[in-house]
Amino acid sequence: MNSFTSFRAAPVSLRSMNRTSIVALALALLVGCGKAADKPAPPAETAAAPRAAAAAPAAVVGSCMNSSKTTCTDYVGATATVDTVKPMCDAISGAFTAASACPADKRLGTCAMAAMGKRLSFYPGDDNLTVALAQDECKSVSGVWAP
Repeated sequence: MNSFTSFRAAPVSLRSMNRTSIVALALALLVGCGKAADKPAPPAETAAAPRAAAAAPAAVVGSCMNSSKTTCTDYVGATATVDTVKPMCDAISGAFTAASACPADKRLGTCAMAAMGKRLSFYPGDDNLTVALAQDECKSVSGVWAP
C-alpha cells in the first residue's frame, strides 16, 4: 500500500461538483445584486458635492515673483503651505506674498502644472521673453498654457 491510497476519498462525480459550484455562484449573485429599485438612491447633496468641489479653483497659498520679474509662481493645492513654499522662494531671491496670486497686469500667459501644485505666470522683461517662448517653456514641463 503506498502512502497515497490511504488518503483516498470517496469518489465524487465531477458533474455534481460543477453543478453545485454553479448553483452556489448563482445564489450568491442573486443575493448580492438585487433590483436597482431596491437600493436607496444617494442623497442629492452627496452626488453633487464632488462635481462642485472639482469646479472650484484651488486656493492660492502664496506667490513668488522672481528677482528679474519675468516669472511668478502661484503655489496651489492641498500639499502647498507657506512653510513649504516660502523657503523655496527665498532660495531664488524671489519676493513671496502669502495668500495672493501673481499679478495679472502685463502677463503674457500662464502655465498650469497641476501635478506639481504650481501655476507659472510669464511677463515681458529684459530677456526679450515672447508669448511663443513662454509657450515653449510651458510645453517643456508638460504644463497647460493659457493666454
